[in-house]
Amino acid sequence: MVENKIELKSVSELLGMKFFIPSYQRGYRWTEQQIGNLLNDIYAFNKGVDGDLYCLQPLVVKEQSKVNLLDEIKSADSIEEVENLLKGSWTVIDGQQRLTTIYLILKALGEEKCPSLEYERDSYIKKCDEFNAVDKSNIEIYHLTKAKDFIDKWIHLGKRNNEEKHWINPRNIEIEPKEFCNKILNQTKFIFYNVGDVSEEQEHDIFNNLNSGKIALTNAELIKALFLNKVGKEDILHCEVEQRLLADEFDQIERTLRQDDFWYFLAGNTKKPSSCINLLFDLMLDSCEQNGKYGADEPLRTFFYFNDLINGIESEDSYKKSKIIWEDVRKVFHIMEGWFNDSVKYNLIGYHRAANGGKTLCEIYKKFCEEKSKNEFKKWLVDECKNHIDYPDGFMQLSYDENKDKVFNLLLLFNIATLNERPQEAVKFSFANLHNYKWDVEHISPQNPKNDDDLKKAVEKFKDNEYLKILINAINKEEKDTKIIEEERAKYFAAGDDLMGIQNLTLLSAHDNRGIGNKFFFEKRQKLQEYYQQGSFIPACSMNVFMKFYSDNPGQMLFWDEKDRESYKNKLEQTIKNFFSNEQ
Repeated sequence: MVENKIELKSVSELLGMKFFIPSYQRGYRWTEQQIGNLLNDIYAFNKGVDGDLYCLQPLVVKEQSKVNLLDEIKSADSIEEVENLLKGSWTVIDGQQRLTTIYLILKALGEEKCPSLEYERDSYIKKCDEFNAVDKSNIEIYHLTKAKDFIDKWIHLGKRNNEEKHWINPRNIEIEPKEFCNKILNQTKFIFYNVGDVSEEQEHDIFNNLNSGKIALTNAELIKALFLNKVGKEDILHCEVEQRLLADEFDQIERTLRQDDFWYFLAGNTKKPSSCINLLFDLMLDSCEQNGKYGADEPLRTFFYFNDLINGIESEDSYKKSKIIWEDVRKVFHIMEGWFNDSVKYNLIGYHRAANGGKTLCEIYKKFCEEKSKNEFKKWLVDECKNHIDYPDGFMQLSYDENKDKVFNLLLLFNIATLNERPQEAVKFSFANLHNYKWDVEHISPQNPKNDDDLKKAVEKFKDNEYLKILINAINKEEKDTKIIEEERAKYFAAGDDLMGIQNLTLLSAHDNRGIGNKFFFEKRQKLQEYYQQGSFIPACSMNVFMKFYSDNPGQMLFWDEKDRESYKNKLEQTIKNFFSNEQ
């Protein structure tokens, strides 16, 4: 059985190769815009500045049977023909649009040696190198002709025809064919992905998977193939076993990372991609000194990095060294796993990834590698939290209407600090719930009624409540005692700075927040109890607020009164101070 194999092949290495385009693929359909973008990108590519090569997206292929190869070699007329035969014949599963475009460009540049392209779907153009524009009524020839004409204009007009549309050689520079041809042949490479021995049915499945929604091969899939190419090669007898073990381990890491709790504590609010293991590969690239070499905007930058690591190894021990690289991947994963299994670290790292302006995973990982002890790393995680909340001087003066982001950071840290108060019994915060839903900073007490009439309506249903008697009597007097009303209403209804201050704020999901609206405290309390029983995630500190867990004298449960607000504020302040003063 021939295993899948991945490598970078320059366009020059494809010269003389035979490619077969099966009928399940649609015909050539690239637009002038797409062709122009490719030409412009290759033209603009500057070796040494933009990297060592211009890389095209994957060309996914399957090698055809070599049953008659010996007879064909015997019948060959030249050494060159023998060499081309030895390059094999290939079925193109994905990438025929790019391959055909490169072929048309080479032809326009006068390159005599080109890959051979043969199409199963249409007898009019059995071979691409034989087609001509004699019958534009044929849809396949129509599109190929349009592409060919556009490429000819782009290459040959330039300055000589300034009246052409701007998308024809937009730099208005006359192309030097030989120089441009050399750039395509030697500096432009395909990711050449040989899927190995697969059945025709499997071949169709690969095509459908790659083309459903045009989901390209990911960095992870390409990197996996790189490792599988190497593993086990020093021991051919056990090669398949070694490959299977690596593939199983790869898949196990992927499954672990896909778990919501594992993913979101590491990735913050980044939604899960098709391959979560990319997180590890990206981390390894971002944390290395050479990361700038691979370009920030290059989609396959991580693949290029690992390709250099693996295929750049030139020694007899290359396969053993590729195992070492895979071992490095495993080590990074086990570090993440260790963080996950340590509730204190889990909460601290998850906080940094969730906080507005928090640390990147790369920053956290590099710091972990630098620190000599686990305690020093934990201390750093704690100390860095100060930057997110204006600690120590301004954190209790944070206001909803002035700095909502830091208010969110403070309330989240309050939850984390509470869960970490007893390190041996620390409970994990649900970052999965935090990131799967939109979150709001909620006002515990609603806004103070605007006038006396609104105030009267607000409290009249509680006319028999002993806590409100003074306020109700003052409102109902014919000659209202304004001073008493204002003093009493301030006890039960937050206003001004008190309304927007930390003493009147907590965290709730946007869904739950919308459900309770601008209701009275006791109504919010009841509603949240219902949501909790229905399975809604309500942070521990938010639930404690509405249960009046922080209140010194929770005698009345109708309002979030002045004493409640003060008690809550004191508890929050003390918890945060203890968090930074105690060893984690």
